[in-house]
Amino acid sequence: MQSEKNKVNSEGREYPLGDIETKTCTHCSVSFDITDKDLEFYEKISPVFGGMKYPIPSPTLCPDCRLQRKMPWRNEKKLYKRKCDFS
Repeated sequence: MQSEKNKVNSEGREYPLGDIETKTCTHCSVSFDITDKDLEFYEKISPVFGGMKYPIPSPTLCPDCRLQRKMPWRNEKKLYKRKCDFS
């Protein structure tokens, strides 16, 4: 249920009311929400070089597309041939 202090996004998650930015994914055209907590996180991890802060832009891909883009770089299923320790 949606309370007066919370908003339910397109994924069914509740977020506190505040600055919620709704964007459309540039890859699959699905709308997704960016909360004020997400924006605070991007502000927190923005790099500082020479006393000047370089802001990280908010994402343009939905969480699913970001995960699909990130997963090929993982190496969980590749097995390597090597000599057995017991021989």
